[in-house]
Amino acid sequence: MRASFIALVFGAAAASGAEYAGAWVRVHVTGPTCDATAFGAKGDGVTDDTAALQRAINACTLPAGGTIVLPARGTFLSRALTGPAAAANVAVVIDGTLRFSNDTTAWPKASPCLLFAGGAGIALVGAGVVDGQGAAWWPNRAAFRPGLLDVKDASDFLIANLTFIDSPNHSLEVYATRAEVVGVTVRAPSSTAPAPSHNTDAIDVHGDYFWVHHCNFSVGDDNVAIHNSHVLVSDCVFGDGHGASIGSLAGAIALQNITVCVRSRE
Repeated sequence: MRASFIALVFGAAAASGAEYAGAWVRVHVTGPTCDATAFGAKGDGVTDDTAALQRAINACTLPAGGTIVLPARGTFLSRALTGPAAAANVAVVIDGTLRFSNDTTAWPKASPCLLFAGGAGIALVGAGVVDGQGAAWWPNRAAFRPGLLDVKDASDFLIANLTFIDSPNHSLEVYATRAEVVGVTVRAPSSTAPAPSHNTDAIDVHGDYFWVHHCNFSVGDDNVAIHNSHVLVSDCVFGDGHGASIGSLAGAIALQNITVCVRSRE
């Protein structure tokens, strides 16, 4: 399923830049391209690449945006990263593996693994893997556990083709208006597995005008948790998990225009 969506998601590069396009959200990037290895990232799966990855992000997103690339065949070990803050026209292309530290004693409190705060026109795409190494976190449900991806106050946000595995907590927590998630796989052990991954929702939708399609979710909690109106979930496969839910709403809140059309894993 993922291979068939490569042509759909990635527009061809043009003289004026590159376009990363889903079926609905399009992100046009004209700034520089920053290969993380050029900023000192080793990608050997052993070296702590946090500082180098953050340098690449910072250098390639301000003031006019750009593309950050984690190349294929590299495994980039990192602690918490902050994506482009309030930036526009930015792409983060993960073709290798972005693996987050499982050192539970040194993690900054209240920090997700990967944070995008603000901004418009952002693409998080690639053929790679984002690995939360959640097994070290799951046994202690009462302690702080970081989410794998946290998007706050963004618009025109595209997540495409990536695989997210073993989040310590919620996998994709997306507060974004006009967002599209396409061709994405999210995996974590079920809540009834010998080593369960409680609270590892595949995606929590916190934004109006949100389309999740052609995805495959198998996790230890909600496959999709919907918290806003104008949401379409279509052509997705749900494996392990608690299905689609609408909840955690405080006060007199009414949601509307929500459609979920999925099938169970065969």
